Amino acid sequence: MKRLLALLALSQLAHAQDPFLKEYCETRGYLLGRPVKARYTHGGRLLYLQSGAQTRSQSLYEWGPQGPRLVLSPDQNEKLSPEEKARNERKRQIGTGFTEFLPSPTDEKVLLPLAGRLILIEQNNQTRTLPVQNAIDPKWSPDGLKIAYVKAQDIYLFNLKTNSEEQVTHGGSLEITHGLAEFVAQEEMRRHSGYCWSPDSRQIAYEVADHRGVEIWYISDPLHPENAPARQYYPRPFKANVKVSLEIVELRSGKIRQLALPAEYLASMQWTKEALTLQLQDRSQQHLKLVKVDQQLVTLQEESSPAYVPLHQSIPRWVDSQHFLTLKRRDDRLALFLSDLKQGGRFLEPSQNYDIDEVVCYDRQKNAALLRIDSAPGNPRLHWVSLQNESIPDPPWEGVEEAAYHKGHLATQQQSMEAPPGLLVDGQPVPSPAINPSLTLNAEFATVGDFRAILIRPHDFQKGRKYPVILDVYGGPTKIQVAHSQRAWLLDQWLADQGFLVVAADNRGTPGRGLAWQEAVYQKFDSLPLDDQILALQLLAQKHPEIDLERIGSWGWSFGGYLSAQAVLKRPDFFKCAVAGAAVTDWADYDTHYTERYLGLKPEAYERSSLITQASSLKRPLLLVHGSADDNVYFRHSLRLSDALLRHNQPYELLVLPGITHSFRPDVTITERLWSRSVQFFKQHL
Repeated sequence: MKRLLALLALSQLAHAQDPFLKEYCETRGYLLGRPVKARYTHGGRLLYLQSGAQTRSQSLYEWGPQGPRLVLSPDQNEKLSPEEKARNERKRQIGTGFTEFLPSPTDEKVLLPLAGRLILIEQNNQTRTLPVQNAIDPKWSPDGLKIAYVKAQDIYLFNLKTNSEEQVTHGGSLEITHGLAEFVAQEEMRRHSGYCWSPDSRQIAYEVADHRGVEIWYISDPLHPENAPARQYYPRPFKANVKVSLEIVELRSGKIRQLALPAEYLASMQWTKEALTLQLQDRSQQHLKLVKVDQQLVTLQEESSPAYVPLHQSIPRWVDSQHFLTLKRRDDRLALFLSDLKQGGRFLEPSQNYDIDEVVCYDRQKNAALLRIDSAPGNPRLHWVSLQNESIPDPPWEGVEEAAYHKGHLATQQQSMEAPPGLLVDGQPVPSPAINPSLTLNAEFATVGDFRAILIRPHDFQKGRKYPVILDVYGGPTKIQVAHSQRAWLLDQWLADQGFLVVAADNRGTPGRGLAWQEAVYQKFDSLPLDDQILALQLLAQKHPEIDLERIGSWGWSFGGYLSAQAVLKRPDFFKCAVAGAAVTDWADYDTHYTERYLGLKPEAYERSSLITQASSLKRPLLLVHGSADDNVYFRHSLRLSDALLRHNQPYELLVLPGITHSFRPDVTITERLWSRSVQFFKQHL
């Protein structure tokens, strides 16, 4: 009878609509309505994008002495091409409407891409739609007279004086693309573009990506079998990668210079008045070269590591024709280095206790670089480094996720444990219509052993009582989980208020703690992250007796989904149940650039890390969750583990999210149901 009543209670929970959860999902985690992507124009105007409080459609705004001003709203005839949808997925873009804008490099014009169209705001604030369709990745020429873009796998130009379009490259196809960054460049290298202008606007350097020989994977929509599957070139470990070369076209004559690249990966490219520079990686990613394109490739810097060399898109930053800023390994950190083409160069600070996230800019007037750094991991801030060893006060703000700088003016996108993300301009908050959460946090940061952790208690917490625990785990080598961010913990607080403690910890292998800490995970996906998470929980329980180590569950997505599934497969003595979302179940089925960076090129590490071979070991409840349209961690992963569990006669649950990609949050209903179902699962098994 008690069992029946419990099941009835769970059924009622599944059908009840929680006001907070509904609001959280409808506002996309309270992000809707908040200013994003602030940028300064050539003349110093600050522009940004902003949606309404409960709509994803973003408009262009300007911030000035009188406050915010709406510049332009998009029309609603938005229909994205498959290429644009894929680019938005790679960027984890949740907004619609205007998702980016491009100020002219010479005047106050602004270019706004919208569903393949190009909308131009003139200096008199008049707008016109250019006679262009299906344009991808538009860019101003440095002289502000032309706009380049990719269309049908070739580069085109639009001449603003003649109001005409011309094709620059020819022969582009799905197999051989011109000017487009390939999948792993966008997904793993954070390089979303495949071409750049010369500073004199006379040439364009572009990537030629030859996909022939790369595996083609297909994504079908079981809900709509009448639709043909989408195809994607998806390179897997030990198999063929895209072959990338570089071409430089002289626009007036059409003459093309071809350059073979002596590397597996074109990791970054930029063209400034000082040089056209590339970062090149070998397949193991243990060697990274910064090269300059002259008559031949000239090596400017080379870094190596027995594990892997971290990649940064924000370098080099040229100071003049003989000096540039870059990052070089010094002891256990990557440090800011001023390279001298004649005399070698020097490190710019005697010591440092921080990791560098990015070089935001170089200010010639200050003769200093502005860095975004992690001195307290998960709470990034800005830091000035003078090239003349002068002391420059740092901006006082913490939690800086993005920063834009222009002639002494600073716009920062920030977040904290007390407030949702917001935009500050020279320290002044920009107002927004966004809804603020009604839920407050009952959270406590802790350091246990070497691990940074956070413990979230229910608001009706009773001292002296033991609580079941949900481990909110990520653990992968690209993300700091324990962030000083209110938004990061709102759902966890909601989970805690259902009668749980929620815990998160950053294991070895995560960023922000130096190179040795991060490289410790190399070839150890099968053991180190999970062992560290367990140790962190055990140490935390020594300080907090309310933690019931006999009732531990795990929830994770992506790499966190992998660790959650691994938890119940490998350590059923410790974990009582797990929800594994979009989990990689066999790293041989993930992409080359990410996987080979961390697991190397020896099959043994992949065999040890696979969950498929451990399917017979399942002794605890496991809920697998996966979007059927995931083009990052393919639905195949959960299906393969599901098949292996079934063949070993192991009970499990599978929740399929039809038509959902790796990022499920844009769909309000799916997000709400997923979290309700997760709570139901944990209440049943913890």
